[in-house]
Amino acid sequence: MEKEKMTARKSNVKQFDGDAGATDEKRKLLEMFLNLPPALRSIVLEQMRSMIREKSISIQYFNLTSREGELFDLMPSTLRVKVEPLLEAIKEIQYTIDKVMGHSSHEFRIKSITQESPISVSLEGAAEAVQVMKDTIVPSCRKHAETMALLQEKEKQADIETKNAEILEKRASAAKGRAEADKLAAEADKQRVETERIKLENEKLRLELQQAKIQMALNILNQYAPNLSETERINHVIQLLRSIDLVISSKLELVDVTSENQ
Repeated sequence: MEKEKMTARKSNVKQFDGDAGATDEKRKLLEMFLNLPPALRSIVLEQMRSMIREKSISIQYFNLTSREGELFDLMPSTLRVKVEPLLEAIKEIQYTIDKVMGHSSHEFRIKSITQESPISVSLEGAAEAVQVMKDTIVPSCRKHAETMALLQEKEKQADIETKNAEILEKRASAAKGRAEADKLAAEADKQRVETERIKLENEKLRLELQQAKIQMALNILNQYAPNLSETERINHVIQLLRSIDLVISSKLELVDVTSENQ
């Protein structure tokens, strides 16, 4: 029994010595890394990040459905007008996220697009962007859908009011009697005032939507790079806004997101 205890103690000592050796080796590697010139250290870090990123690549699967509930076939025009702008927005969002996180961008690939309604898509190299679409952009678009619809309706109304005012002004100019001309001119002025009121309301709605989009972009940056400088933050917000505008103007919506690690 005593012999077995001694053997076990020796085994533990060997194991401890092995762990200590491994710790010393790690310490030496760390010291070597810290003693590298800053430029070379940055290169090594970037290579390490790329290796980690390569190991964590996943394929994102999702469906694209019509916001208006429209059913459609996957025609060339559908790809060009509806699908391509949305995928381009996802690509640009991923590029911005990679940039703020200091990652080298992995190649963006469309793995498949099925000819069904809803359209099913699988992408590689856009894991964070697809997640941002699902968690941040799509919910925000739904939240402000009523405001966007109201703005579109009131913009049409403003156009109609403007045209009506122009018609009244032409009729006033062509009127034969002074009384009729004055009456038509007064109606045209009233129409112009109403048009300006509607345009002012539209500007308020546009400002509300723009503030929502800016907040959306800031939320994305805060999630992946909360310590950006103010200048960097502004530049990346501008980049993200272009992509967000593409998503908002799209008639398609991203749903049913899943992923598969490679």
